[in-house]
Parts: sequence; C-alpha cells; structure tokens
Amino acid sequence: MNLTPDQLGTIAKLQLKLSNLKIDGHFLPEVSVGPIVTLYKFLPSNMTRVSHIENLADDMAISLGVEAVQISRLHDSIGIFVPNKERKVLEFKESVGAVWTSKAKLPILLGMDHLG
Repeated sequence: MNLTPDQLGTIAKLQLKLSNLKIDGHFLPEVSVGPIVTLYKFLPSNMTRVSHIENLADDMAISLGVEAVQISRLHDSIGIFVPNKERKVLEFKESVGAVWTSKAKLPILLGMDHLG
C-alpha cells in the first residue's frame, strides 16, 4: 500500500515520540483511512507493556497537534487512531448501498468505521 506524505509524516512523528519514551517497536505498513480517523498499527517489542503505551494518548495528541488520539489493543498489534485533518462527509447513498449488500437478516444503518 502506498502511503501519502501526510501519513508518512504522522508515522515519523509517532515513531519519534515512542523512541523518545524508550518504547521499541515498528509500525506496520497497513493504514486504514476512515471518514474521520486513520488507524496506524504499531507492533511493540516483546518487553513493552501495552498499558504503558495506552497511557500515552494525550502526549501523542500534543506531539501531532490534534485534539485527541485513541490507543487500543488490536488482535495482532496496537491501534493508534489519529483524527484526519479533513473529515469526509458520509453520503447517505454510499451507506445505504453497503447495508443492502450485506447478508444480515435485519440490516441497520448506524454509520461507517475506519474499515468502511
């Protein structure tokens, strides 16, 4: 996947912040861009406590210059959710199309997440 210059810059800032705090690891090349947030996946080294990284959300938000960053444990890595500079307007037609193509017995339209 080709990353945009903004995404590469965000990864560089996050990597710098984590290395300054003595947290070893690397970012996975998969980036999920949603309408409001972008998900960056970080794979810490074996000796890093996940709770320690989760407590750094405010520090990362300040270093990126955004209002908030959410950090949570994913199945295979740690997810860092960073707000997009430009939020995408969710079109009703696009959302309804996704609901009607699902195989659910009772489809309900609630919105869109970072995976679409």
